[in-house]
Amino acid sequence: MQDQIKIRGARVHNLKNIDLDLPLNQIICFMGPSGSGKTSLAFHTLLAESKRRFLNSFPNHMKFFSDKPAPVDVDEISPVLPVFGLPQINPIVGSRATAADQLRFTELSQSLFYRFAKPVCPLHKSELEDHNLEKLIAQHLFDFSKKYSETKFRVFIPKTQFLHIYPEGPFPTKCLLDEFQLANFEMNSSLWEILRITPQQAGKLADVIVSQQLSSADIYLYVKDGVIEKLNLKILLKCNQCDYQVTPFKYSTSDFSPFNALGACKRCQGYGATLEWDEKKLVDSDKSFNQDAIRFLEYKPFIHLKEELKKILKKNKLDLDSPLKKLPKDFWKILYDGSGSYEGFNLLFQYLESKRYKPNVRIYIRSIQKEVECPDCHGARLNNDVLSFALICKNGNNLMFGDLIRESINGAKLKLTNFYSEDKLLNRTVQKILEILAVADQIGIGHLKLLRKLKSVSPGEYQRLLLAKYLSFEGTGALFVFDEPSLGLGEIEQKMMLQALQKLKQQKNTILLVDHSDYIQKASDFLVELGPEAGHRGGEIIYSGLAKNYPFKKKPTFKVSENVSHIKSFIKVTKAHAWGQKYDSFQIPVGQVTYVKGDSGTGKTTCISRIMANYVNYQITGETLFDDLDTSGDVEFHQQDIQSVAVIASDLNRFSSRSTVGSLTEIASVVKKHFSQLPVSRAMGLVDGHFSANSELGMCPKCEGRGFLTVEMQYMEDIILTCEDCEGMKLKPIYAKIDDGFMNVHQAYTWPLHQVIERVRLTPKFQKIIDMMKVLNLDYLSLDRSISSLSGGEKQRIYLMSKLLSQSEATLFVLENVSFGLSNADLERMMQFLIGLGKYGHTIVVIDQNRLLQNCANHVLHFQNHGRII
Repeated sequence: MQDQIKIRGARVHNLKNIDLDLPLNQIICFMGPSGSGKTSLAFHTLLAESKRRFLNSFPNHMKFFSDKPAPVDVDEISPVLPVFGLPQINPIVGSRATAADQLRFTELSQSLFYRFAKPVCPLHKSELEDHNLEKLIAQHLFDFSKKYSETKFRVFIPKTQFLHIYPEGPFPTKCLLDEFQLANFEMNSSLWEILRITPQQAGKLADVIVSQQLSSADIYLYVKDGVIEKLNLKILLKCNQCDYQVTPFKYSTSDFSPFNALGACKRCQGYGATLEWDEKKLVDSDKSFNQDAIRFLEYKPFIHLKEELKKILKKNKLDLDSPLKKLPKDFWKILYDGSGSYEGFNLLFQYLESKRYKPNVRIYIRSIQKEVECPDCHGARLNNDVLSFALICKNGNNLMFGDLIRESINGAKLKLTNFYSEDKLLNRTVQKILEILAVADQIGIGHLKLLRKLKSVSPGEYQRLLLAKYLSFEGTGALFVFDEPSLGLGEIEQKMMLQALQKLKQQKNTILLVDHSDYIQKASDFLVELGPEAGHRGGEIIYSGLAKNYPFKKKPTFKVSENVSHIKSFIKVTKAHAWGQKYDSFQIPVGQVTYVKGDSGTGKTTCISRIMANYVNYQITGETLFDDLDTSGDVEFHQQDIQSVAVIASDLNRFSSRSTVGSLTEIASVVKKHFSQLPVSRAMGLVDGHFSANSELGMCPKCEGRGFLTVEMQYMEDIILTCEDCEGMKLKPIYAKIDDGFMNVHQAYTWPLHQVIERVRLTPKFQKIIDMMKVLNLDYLSLDRSISSLSGGEKQRIYLMSKLLSQSEATLFVLENVSFGLSNADLERMMQFLIGLGKYGHTIVVIDQNRLLQNCANHVLHFQNHGRII
């Protein structure tokens, strides 16, 4: 039996052929500067190779429908364990998934209520009772016995209904043939026997009808040869305290699932929300008609209607220079219903819907719509019949399905904790759900509503939702790889998370963390430090051993902020409301660096990004950054102080597979121009495009500028081969090898940036970019480095630079979790850079839990629970 994971010859990205032994069944933490190789070793080597081998263990027909990861550049990994990984981003873009789905709460509660719940009155929450069924059957039996002088009856139902109840038998002994003759069972007969009763056994038949859901079946009583009577029964379940009643129906597990047509709300189809035309995107009520307030008519197919509407408005003597919100109701009636040759919004909506088969029309329709809570299910995604089911409690405290799933994680935990039943199997199922909810609460996401859309949660909240699912894992011998699990957590929450990780460890699982938290590092069992620096200056093992033996340095208390300059104005936020929580008013000083702190769940990201930044961007561009169902607030600011908005979170997944450091920072254009102006290039008539792998002029035609060829294997993993024509250089070799006497084109793209710029003439704009990269410690990257291969901290800093290149002055920057992936030294450089941005008129808001940032900011905004803001 091995007690270590052996890694031999790891060479992914900047890893320098490293060998490493990691202890099994321990908590291991990788540490080191951003870009030192932590993510390359943990995720791109260990996690990627483990997943590859796991997928290869599938049968061929299953592998055909799965992604086929490429082999990892490593000589040996042994043993390879079942692996679970925690991503750096929130990849959810769809509108259906909720927090409950991520936690497996939807799946477990679906099973719980199908097996143990009963229909109740939505108003009184009392169990529905079967009213008058037995009495009605007894009256029928009494009448028939008196009419025919019979004391015994046989009960028959049609063959199709019998097979619906008992598809595989047992089959009856008797049946009815033509002319209602009693005979031994024949498969082709139309009526089959289910029961034999006397007039005194009405309750027996009533129980069968209810238990087998025969309320809609045709039920016949056989009296004697040639004589049968059909029972006319109207079965209802009623509430004893009001008029609420339902017809019994045979339910299945699918009826309790929002992902199945049987259970999903018919109106919203299981999304919990419907789409409506967003008036804010159709018109700008603060502007007048002459100020182009009618945005909907700017759409090219409708632009001719603008003049028609203008004529109608003039005819009705409506002021074209008055803001739309001040115009009378007649204006809005004309706008939507139309008049004369102007067709009106309502007819235009119908026209767009008729053209929905066109992709560009579908995209446009969605851009002018908004999500609103479904009025039928109120966001629960299920039909109301199912939502009225409840777990019956002897003390009368029945727990309704609809009430439970509309709660927050904490609220659901409280309801289930207070629920009591004598059914041991029910209690065991409830306890399993409670364990997941308890872990979620411990790691700081107890405030989230179970129905909160996954696409609307922050990257940190998404990670913790997935983490809660993993931490409730019941198994042994697995490997968990987590990237910055402490992201957004205070020390108390980190302590609780460590307790949950310890539970995983006790189950003989191995936990690998990539984290910069001092608390996490010191609490781990085993430490691996990579470095000594980033990029080509990193990729080596500096320390590998027990955490208790590592020489931890004293925590720095750097301070880079300068005296607070004169504050010109503020961005003021009042009446902030989000997800059922109201917040105190607050203000952000313009042209300053503001540090926003507070425990997870206190509303930092929601108030700053989804309310303040969202509104400011809408006022400037007419477009929203986020389209949330339940966020609102009043925001005041001077538009001359803020000209653009950039929200930079840690979930940076906006890049294509061909995005590189050179393309995102635009420095690649400088290199292309440098080589195109060489005498040899001029003699050959070459232009910038000949030195670009994304241009048909320069890309290798065989590999299309990728540098490699993929041989697709239908029943095996794909084979990746270096392109023989360009030898992996991506460009046509004749262009890739053009030399300026110091380096050739291929070397310019693959060498560290600080070496390349020594030979390239820079304009003031690009000199500024290079200076920024030096301050942010990114000049070790090569221009050809793929963005997808960078660590989280590197991505965030590169993306910040790209935004600075595209934005004008006076930008509102909102940076979420800026310490993500950064060591203390990296964080100090980052904050120095942000302080410098404030001098150029930018407003910077940093949302983070790292308290070192408080010493760097000009102002501090502290969020607390229950909407309090200090």
